[in-house]
Amino acid sequence: MYKNLNGLHHQHRANIRSNSCVSLGWLNGVTQYWSRNLCGFAYRIWWCVLSSVRLVSIFVEYYVS
Repeated sequence: MYKNLNGLHHQHRANIRSNSCVSLGWLNGVTQYWSRNLCGFAYRIWWCVLSSVRLVSIFVEYYVS
């Protein structure tokens, strides 16, 4: 009976270890997904800002000069 309980105890530890690996893998995947999306989002915002600045400078040159 002691061996059986000990075996169950070790099996439980192995399950916790494998579950934590799965959790870490899932968290890593989610982190990579969000970082890619945030980088893409930041790039789009930066591109829009640069485009707006370009348009404003063209507008100012055309109408003010």
